[in-house]
Amino acid sequence: MSKAFLDTTVLADILLKTGERHKVANEALEKYKKSEIPQYAIKEFKAGPLRNFIYCHNKFVTTNSFKDTIKAIQKLSRTPQRYKTSTALEALYEAQNSIANSTPLEFIEKYGKNAKHDRIQCDEMIITLKTIIFKAWKKRRIIADKVVATLPCYHEYELKIKRGLIDGAPYTCEKNAECHIAKIMSKKPDILKKMRVSILNSGKMENQKRCKVLKKLIKKSGQDITHNDCRYLGDAVFVFLAPEDSTILTTNDIDHKPMAEAIGKKVNTPIDICVSS
Repeated sequence: MSKAFLDTTVLADILLKTGERHKVANEALEKYKKSEIPQYAIKEFKAGPLRNFIYCHNKFVTTNSFKDTIKAIQKLSRTPQRYKTSTALEALYEAQNSIANSTPLEFIEKYGKNAKHDRIQCDEMIITLKTIIFKAWKKRRIIADKVVATLPCYHEYELKIKRGLIDGAPYTCEKNAECHIAKIMSKKPDILKKMRVSILNSGKMENQKRCKVLKKLIKKSGQDITHNDCRYLGDAVFVFLAPEDSTILTTNDIDHKPMAEAIGKKVNTPIDICVSS
């Protein structure tokens, strides 16, 4: 296979996950001769999955309790931020998976025989999540052969530690900067029209939001694009940016395929790549 064009989901599976999802994503990537990551994927990775892992780490630091952190994550499911719950649970799973083979004796030697179980679990989560987060951000540009479609409006600031908390800000593009994605996409309204028609009647809320932004771009009003608009474009950006000789590699092929097929581009998932090989 020639070239893979990675989206945010595959980036997250390789950088943040362990076990089968990590293995399959890596094996699929290795089957391509070349691989590329658009900088938009890095931007969305930091603002989405990585930010939620950071939330989980910081909640452990502020509560200083394993059970209280679990309770806080549980409460998220009843708020407008409920989408964070699944990613936070994934963060817990990955952190727990990293210490699963540790023995009680090892913890006694490390924390003392009188240490409370809740505090031990909390401290181990903090240490492990911090390692996962910083390692993932450090490796973001080296898992593929090349980072392409750079964004002049976005700067990849490094993560910082402030009073024990991980500070990943800013998660958005530079303030008052012209949206580069809007600028390049609005130059090809005919392609955007085909993409928009393919998802216009899907019924999914995210596609309704995406269609509204695509309509703006088709009307050449890219200067009105907000940070949220840029995020709503999501999958449409990967489909638009993907070179014609590449395959968009994603775990979210259901949302990518209609738009990709509408403009003659290919989409595949890591699991399908591995099964078919």
